[in-house]
Amino acid sequence: PLTILVDAAHGAGSSYVLDALAATGAIVTPLSTSVGVINDAVGATSPGALAAAVRERGADAGIALDGDADRCVAVDERGQPVDGDVLIALLALDRHERRLAGADRVVATVLTNTAIERRLTAAGIALERTQVGDRHVAEELRRSGAGFGGEKSGHLLFPEHSPTGDGIISAIHLVGLLVRSQQPLSVLVQALPLDPQVQSSVAVGQSGAQGILENPAFIALVQEQALLLSAVGGRLVVRASGTEPLLRIMGEAPDAAIVQQVVDRVAALASRLVHEG
Repeated sequence: PLTILVDAAHGAGSSYVLDALAATGAIVTPLSTSVGVINDAVGATSPGALAAAVRERGADAGIALDGDADRCVAVDERGQPVDGDVLIALLALDRHERRLAGADRVVATVLTNTAIERRLTAAGIALERTQVGDRHVAEELRRSGAGFGGEKSGHLLFPEHSPTGDGIISAIHLVGLLVRSQQPLSVLVQALPLDPQVQSSVAVGQSGAQGILENPAFIALVQEQALLLSAVGGRLVVRASGTEPLLRIMGEAPDAAIVQQVVDRVAALASRLVHEG
């Protein structure tokens, strides 16, 4: 049987993660399950401890929850973190292969890697994109009838089981996938290469990001750089953070050097506009 380590982050999933995963057929060892302990340097936000434990114990994979158990991230048998977009693709392809309800479409966000969209499209799965935030993903799942959706951050939603992200449910699906595939997680990940993606954040202070987003010079530069990336099969996403006083910039294209240059240019102008006030 597969051996899986699950880091419960001393949080909400601690008391039932072992029972919840028992039916998968894997040997599951829970970590960080002392309820009431501060989840410092453990869990989904700090998967380094889990990665080290996977390597030390020779486990087949590791899964980490966050404190309220609504997120799920993974590391492979070598302790390497699995990109959240790759997790979305793996679970979507598995659902489609098993012909589950709503498996012909998946909901993700504007930040989801385009390489994932290409792979899903090739398999006959439509990718619907929303604004960033699991709330937007949940709304689109209800509207579209898709059976699965998620974000790179590890918020994965299976509406047949829960209307919101649930790390335990996500872990059950992921472990089930690994048991069925009988392949190392690293091999599954290698089959889903991603396009180079660069993200940058610019602190905008109390004035907020809206003034920058509405600045004519900034609008012109963003349009120009978006066209540049589009010409080489890429994308540019510039948005205000929904939780912090930050301007978020994401560039993506097959050519990593071009992506970095574009993101740097946009970030530089945003920073200058912030300082000019």
